Amino acid sequence: MMRDADHNQPPQNLVAEQSVLGCMLLDNRCVDAVRTVLNKSGQFYGSAHQTISEAIFAVIESGKAADILTVAEELDRRQQLAEIGGAQYLMELLESTPHAAHHQHYAEIVRDRWLDRGVIGIGTDLIREQHDGSKERSAIIADAEQRLHSLMESGVVAGPRAISDVVLDWVTERASGRVSQQYIPTGYLRWDQLTGGVPAGRVTTLAARTSHGKTSLLQGVGLRMAEVGVPVAIFSYEMSASELMGRFVSVLSRLPLEIVQRLQLTGADAHAVTVAADRLAALPLLIDDSAPDEASLYAALRVAVRRRGIRVAIIDYMQLIEPTDRRVPREQQVANLSRSLCKLAMTTGLTIITAAQLNREVEKREGKRPRLSDLRESGAIENDSAMVALLSRPNKDADGIDTFDSFGEVQIAKNRGGRTGAFNLTWWPSSAEFRDDEGMEFP
Repeated sequence: MMRDADHNQPPQNLVAEQSVLGCMLLDNRCVDAVRTVLNKSGQFYGSAHQTISEAIFAVIESGKAADILTVAEELDRRQQLAEIGGAQYLMELLESTPHAAHHQHYAEIVRDRWLDRGVIGIGTDLIREQHDGSKERSAIIADAEQRLHSLMESGVVAGPRAISDVVLDWVTERASGRVSQQYIPTGYLRWDQLTGGVPAGRVTTLAARTSHGKTSLLQGVGLRMAEVGVPVAIFSYEMSASELMGRFVSVLSRLPLEIVQRLQLTGADAHAVTVAADRLAALPLLIDDSAPDEASLYAALRVAVRRRGIRVAIIDYMQLIEPTDRRVPREQQVANLSRSLCKLAMTTGLTIITAAQLNREVEKREGKRPRLSDLRESGAIENDSAMVALLSRPNKDADGIDTFDSFGEVQIAKNRGGRTGAFNLTWWPSSAEFRDDEGMEFP
């Protein structure tokens, strides 16, 4: 790693910075390539070098050639010529660069030293904030992780690609069988027949009124995905890990939940629970009931992706997550959370399925069939979700009393990549689960 000899100075390479500037002055055809690498303000360590680069870019953008005369004129117009060492320094840059062939390499060195300085800056802020106690620990860690992630993404901007190249890549992918999975099957046949599953690497929101089965349906999806080998993490804000395990064991053992929850089991029931528990323990399924706030959730999601290879994260449910900033209005809190989850899914490739509440307007409507506009507290949830599924139980009244409550209706109200529609699932109250009798069920 190239560094200046003085190790007390921040990471830098002033010679590489001079070479980049010299290359651009020598051959303006280098400018576009350099700008794809050095596209952030402050990437040059030398303030004079940053000033000169901005002048070169400005001259090129004005439609003129960038040479010593035009760049000096631009710097003089900005009253910056004297502070960079005058036209003489521009001449020195040009004379110290014999040719422009290595402009890309020089630019990458400059960028890498800037990244090094960024890492050190983040570390310094992390130490200071932890010492002065100005922020919660989870918020400090999440902020540092987000800044590091943004720093990692900084650098080369690919720019538009010719359609011929895109077509070639598209055909090659299909010929080689390397096509990225667009949807991940839920294990519910009717859902998968309608849409193919949930969009991979995007956010799906399952919304319903209170006590209408959001948790049960999410658990069913998570269990079915894990059964076919998809690594799943469930982040629960409504139930403890122990409660979730009881429900899963009830589903897998085909024993009523009230029997599974008994302190002492004997005979066939005890054997069925043991078999179900062993089967459950072998699944690629993670449970987290300890992420108290938004910052902790983001950190846990990234850890689950990097260290555990998680492909699907189920979050139950969005409005129960404590926001990082409690001072902003509630609608803005939910909007910020929704947008952050969307960005996290896109940058990590993680498929996120989250539950959300519907407001009470649905209960005032004849038929009580939910709509997208019933999403509670923020329209951002609809905007940021690639798919929105609305769950209702038509035979369950507003007071939560079951009246021949035997099925649930799922409306795929939004599907950015395909069809929308509705289907029914059978509701089994004894195990608090939805079943699709024609789909994948648990023996």
